[in-house]
Amino acid sequence: MIQSNSERPGLGARLWGQPYLLLLGTVMLWAGNIVVGRAVRGEVPPVTVTLLRWTLALVVMAPFCWRRVLADRAALIAAWKPLLVLSLFGIAAYNALSYTGLQTTTVVNAGLLGASMTPFTVLFAFLFFRERPRRQVVTGMLISVLGALVVVSAGSLHTLLHFKLNRGDAFILAGLVSYSLYMVWLRRAPRVHPLSLLAGTFALGAVMLIPFALLEAAQGRVVHWGPTALLSIGYVSIFPSLIAYLMFNRGVGLIGAARASLFIYLIPVFSAAMAVAFLGERLHGYHWAGAALIGAGIVVASRRKAA
Repeated sequence: MIQSNSERPGLGARLWGQPYLLLLGTVMLWAGNIVVGRAVRGEVPPVTVTLLRWTLALVVMAPFCWRRVLADRAALIAAWKPLLVLSLFGIAAYNALSYTGLQTTTVVNAGLLGASMTPFTVLFAFLFFRERPRRQVVTGMLISVLGALVVVSAGSLHTLLHFKLNRGDAFILAGLVSYSLYMVWLRRAPRVHPLSLLAGTFALGAVMLIPFALLEAAQGRVVHWGPTALLSIGYVSIFPSLIAYLMFNRGVGLIGAARASLFIYLIPVFSAAMAVAFLGERLHGYHWAGAALIGAGIVVASRRKAA
């Protein structure tokens, strides 16, 4: 029987079932978050911007999710332990550590360290859940790592050989480890509506950040309010927070943490594209080579065995 137009699922419903489109959209928004985080390092302290980010995101989504949260409250309370883990590693720690690292690290160093997220995710999936990655996932991961290194090192072996870990790098690396744990523990997330899960983790993560934000303020590190700070906080609260996390959680649920984490390698590629669009920079051969390797790695890792 031919399905009528009125019976076909809408565009939103069809996209909700397309993990690769969801993950592509996620990393595009996260690439923008890195650009903004680096740009406003002198305007908003890192922990404060993280707290404001999740608080505003929660306020924006509240009118759309409060009924679902009430309906799911029993499941959320019953799963309080995994909810705390997700809130700590994926909401509070990862973002505060990343913004802190962006205060001092270079773009090259941050990009090099970003290539470590997928190996961490694969390692934690094995340690906590005895999940053995398929051969093509490992192969694809290695290809994508190589592509990410080509992009962030500008194709220079000298840059890779002289890489040094500074204080900002250490924070970035700690944030990547934290988010890898979040990705792996998503499998223990309560079976509730996606908006309920976001609301619960956003709220708990914001509460965890309050004492650290107060300590930051006591040290004299305050927000310099102005158009730059307001626009930046607005952007990171809506796009890389509410929208990106909703898409990413769905993508991980559809294809698993190991394969989903490979899309992280696209962030340097999208960052380069944004630099061309907004900063007038030029793409070079190493950008194209790295992007090709990253894409090839994702394709290899996403292939399923023939029946």
